[in-house]
Amino acid sequence: YMICGVFLAIIKQSFDLSLQCYESNKYFVITASLGAISMVTIPSMLLYLFGISGFCLGLLVNSFIWLLVIPIISSRLYQFSLINKDCMQILLTALGFVLLVINHESIPAAAQYLIIIVSSLIGVNSFFTRIKL
Repeated sequence: YMICGVFLAIIKQSFDLSLQCYESNKYFVITASLGAISMVTIPSMLLYLFGISGFCLGLLVNSFIWLLVIPIISSRLYQFSLINKDCMQILLTALGFVLLVINHESIPAAAQYLIIIVSSLIGVNSFFTRIKL
C-alpha cells in the first residue's frame, strides 16, 4: 500500500505543477496546502485506528483523492477535457498499479510482471510521443 501511495503521490505532484504554472498562484497554494494537511491527517488517523497497515492505506487513499481532484481543477482552469487518450492512459496505469498492489496475493507472478511491463511501455510511449526531436 505504501509503495502504491508513493507512486500516486508522485503522479499527483506532476499535476500539482500544472497548477503552479497558472497565472494565479492561489490555486496551487490552496491545493498544495490542503494536500499537505491531508497527507498528515488521513494516514495518521488510519494509523491510530488500524496500525501500520492503516497508515499505508491512508497514504493510498490520500494520494488517490488528490490524483482525482487536481486534474479536475486543472481541466476547469485550462479549459480541456479529461476524457482523452493521455489522461486515460495515466488513469489506467495508476489503476493497474493500485489493483496490483492490493491484490498481489491472488494474481500470479507472470500476470504481475505483465502488468508492470505493459504499464511501463505505456508510460514510455506516452513520454516519447510528446517529445518533438
